[in-house]
Order: sequence, then C-alpha cells, then structure tokens
Amino acid sequence: MLLAAFAVELVLYNPPMNRLDWAIAAGPSIWVLSKVLMLAVFFRNAVVDEYRRPAWLVIFVGVALNTLAILANGGHMPQSPEAAAAAWGADYVRADAYSGHLENVSWMGPDSRLPWLCDILPLPRWLPRPNVLSIGDVLLAAGVGGWILASALRTPDAVGNAGKS
Repeated sequence: MLLAAFAVELVLYNPPMNRLDWAIAAGPSIWVLSKVLMLAVFFRNAVVDEYRRPAWLVIFVGVALNTLAILANGGHMPQSPEAAAAAWGADYVRADAYSGHLENVSWMGPDSRLPWLCDILPLPRWLPRPNVLSIGDVLLAAGVGGWILASALRTPDAVGNAGKS
C-alpha cells in the first residue's frame, strides 16, 4: 500500500502526467488521498511493530503535520520564497518555477495557513541537493533514522525469540 501511494506521487508529479489538464485539476486531491493512505499504513505499523513503534509514531506525526499544512492550503505545501532563494538562489524564485504544470508546492504568501508547518527551513546550498524542509519533513527524517537504527540494532536472535518467555 505504501509503495502504491509513493508510485502515485511519482507518476502524478512528473512529465508527462504533470502537464495534463485533469492531473493539474485533480492532482492536489489525489496527493492528499495518498497522504491519508500513508498515514493509515504508518499507524498500522506503529500498532503491530512494537519494537520500532517509537520510530513509526515519529514518522506518523511528521507526515500528519505535512498533511495538515497541505489540507489547510488547498492541496499544496506552501514554500517560503526566502527559504527557496537561500537554498537555490534568487533566480529560482524569480523564474516562477511553480506555473504551467502540477506541483505539490506553491509560493507562501500572506494568505498561507499554518505557515510554521510549511516549507520554511532551507538546507545549505553547499549540500549536493539542497532543499527547503518543513518541521514535518524533519520529524519524518528523524523517524526514518530511528527506524533504521532500531532495525540495525535488532539481532537475529531477538527476532527469533520475540514473544517467547
């Protein structure tokens, strides 16, 4: 299910799909539905995977905060132009990068809701792939890191003896 939600996003937000009229019109709603599906999967995993439950809950909260910001802003994640300029340069902001095709982000403005949950944290330009993150993205990354760490620390013996007294 989780892979299906990611696949929908991958197809929807890339050419040629992102230039089709129906995708531009329905894309934000489809994106929200894929986020809701992801939340259901993360919650289920938190319930059934006791060992990695804390990581699943952090992942869930991160995606939930992003989904809340997206819902509050009509199916798009507002992005700070100042943060985008810090990450990619002022020309990126002036180029009107988010017009003419379906994008999951939009420029943050005075009418943006829940701005503290939106993309406002620029990564440094010296990184190989700088980006602008939200608080939800940071929590999501921390949760994934926690999941990887918990998985790496779990020994095969602990897995084989799980639930045995």
